Amino acid sequence: MQRTYQFSQIGPTRAHQDIMDLLISVGRRQCYAKGTTIVQQGDPATGFWLIKQGQVTVCRFGSSGTLTVFAVLGAGDLLGDLACLSGAPRQVDAFAEQDAELIWIDNPQFELLLATQPQFARWLLASLASQLSTALNRIDTQLNLPAETRIARFLLDLAQRDGPHIAITQQELADFLRVSRITVGQIIKRMMGIGALKTGYRAITVVDAHALQNIARASRGGETVLADLHDLRLRKKSGA
Repeated sequence: MQRTYQFSQIGPTRAHQDIMDLLISVGRRQCYAKGTTIVQQGDPATGFWLIKQGQVTVCRFGSSGTLTVFAVLGAGDLLGDLACLSGAPRQVDAFAEQDAELIWIDNPQFELLLATQPQFARWLLASLASQLSTALNRIDTQLNLPAETRIARFLLDLAQRDGPHIAITQQELADFLRVSRITVGQIIKRMMGIGALKTGYRAITVVDAHALQNIARASRGGETVLADLHDLRLRKKSGA
C-alpha cells in the first residue's frame, strides 16, 4: 500500500495518470534499494523526481541524531519540486523506505514542461497550494490539539485516502506527530478498547470511523472524550 502523510480534506497532491504519463515519457528511470539515501539536506536542486513505485521518507536528521519525519511519499507524489522552484538547496533528507522506482526530471526539462505543458503547470500550482495548506494545518494541530485528537484525525485522514488498513507502525506515527512512542501506545490501546482500531504487523486498521470522528472533533479535548468512551464500553461489557 502506498501512503502519504498528508491531509486528504485539503486536496490531492498526487499526480493523476495523465501527469504521471507525461513525466514518465520525458524523465529518466532511477531505482533505489530500501534504505538508500536519495536526497541530503544542502544538496543543489538540479531537478526533481516523480515516485513511480515504492515509498520515500522525507525527513531531517538533527545534529544530535534525532529524526523528524515530514512525510512518507508514495506513487504519484513529487520529491524535490519545491527546491527546484525556489532555487534554494535541498531543505530535507530523503531515503527509500522500501525498494523504489523514481522518474528523474532535470531542471532544463522542468523549465520546458512549465513552458509547453499548461496542464502540468496548473496541476503543480494546485499541488503546491495544497502542500502549503497542509503545512499550516499541521502547525495549528501541533500547537493546539491534544495528542488523542491529533492521532484520531491523522488516522482518519489516512483511512479516507488509502482505505481502513493503514501500513504504519506506532513508532512511525509517533515520529510524524512528534509524540512519544509510549504515549502513542497508550492512546492506541484505549482506541482499541472502544473498538475503534485494531493492530497488526506494521499496520493499524480503522474498525469504527465514527468512534474516531467523535475523538477528532471533540471540543473538550480528545483525552477526556476517549476516556468517557472507554468507560462506556466497559460498562456495556459488564452489563452495568
